[in-house]
Amino acid sequence: MECAGVISAVGPAVKNASHWRARVAFAADAFASHVVVDATVVAPIPDEISSEAAATLPVAFFTAYYALVHLARLQAANRY
Repeated sequence: MECAGVISAVGPAVKNASHWRARVAFAADAFASHVVVDATVVAPIPDEISSEAAATLPVAFFTAYYALVHLARLQAANRY
């Protein structure tokens, strides 16, 4: 479900998109040569991380989020 590559086109509603910059994203058809995804599931790849390494990052973060928020029910502290 995760992939890495470059943006080749964006829809008219997408603001501040950098064409041809390396990105990582979630995509149902991640093994395809081209995918279409919502801009909310796309993130830039830092220069020091390869595309191959970046493609492995989203699942690690979402696994941690799911474990902490949904399973452990982690919440902000009530400061009142």
